[in-house]
Amino acid sequence: RPLRKTVHSGRQVKYALISAQRCMICQGDIARYREQANDTTNYGKARSWYLKAQQIAPKNGRPYNQLALLAVYTKRKLDAVYYYMRSLAASNPILTAKESLMSLFEETKRKADQVERRRRQQQ
Repeated sequence: RPLRKTVHSGRQVKYALISAQRCMICQGDIARYREQANDTTNYGKARSWYLKAQQIAPKNGRPYNQLALLAVYTKRKLDAVYYYMRSLAASNPILTAKESLMSLFEETKRKADQVERRRRQQQ
């Protein structure tokens, strides 16, 4: 009987951690929405919530995906690539991160092509 209680308790702890992580991600989302509604870009509170969520269950890709969104909003493209990759590499990946990552790469390629065309025109 004690073994069953331990297994049951382990499941309860797992579900509690998942719930806590989900709440922290929601708190981060609310902080991010607040900044967007106020037309400001101080995403420090949102970032803090997402980082806390990531620490609770690092195998979940959602916090990394949300951190990637913040990086995109603040034009930190390399950070966005890192967080999207972490999101995809997680045991529980966020599959939409692949499309977001591809968009980032396509945008970067477009900009590199424009720079190359301008360079050729100047020669």
